[in-house]
Amino acid sequence: MGSLAAGGAAAMGSGAFNTAEATRTVNVEVAEDASAWISLNPLSDFADYNDEGLLELDFSEYPGNVWASESQGMNANAVFTFEDVFEIWADLGSSAGQYYFWVEAEGFDVDIELTAGGGQSGQAVPTEGIDLTEPFQFGGQPGSVFVDMEISTDEPIEEAGGTLIIHASESNPNAT
Repeated sequence: MGSLAAGGAAAMGSGAFNTAEATRTVNVEVAEDASAWISLNPLSDFADYNDEGLLELDFSEYPGNVWASESQGMNANAVFTFEDVFEIWADLGSSAGQYYFWVEAEGFDVDIELTAGGGQSGQAVPTEGIDLTEPFQFGGQPGSVFVDMEISTDEPIEEAGGTLIIHASESNPNAT
């Protein structure tokens, strides 16, 4: 009889609260790409910060081209390789080596390959030549990787741009 009474009390509730609410202050500071936790830094004439301080890549004109009015873009059916276009730099304290990073190319009308081209001397740098669209780790902190880009074109396209998304995660997205 004693155990039946205890089970009945558990089913009816213990008298503790059903809901609670507490308000806390949260401070968030959003930084420009140059000074964020994960910095995106221009390294070439094709990379620069826009008016909002965000990294932008522009391959529509050849930098310093004195014939700019005659130059209309990349050749069709060609492959262009650009080394050290921009840098991904992470200073996340002792946990930087625990994060997985990868870059996703989205919405391009040309083929884009992104590979590691080195990094800052004295920083944790991933193996040169690895595919940056696959998760990688810096192996230490701070971490630095220079991004090389290969752009393959098919037919002439007036606007072939897209978006690069830089991801960082504590877990490997490819782990099963």
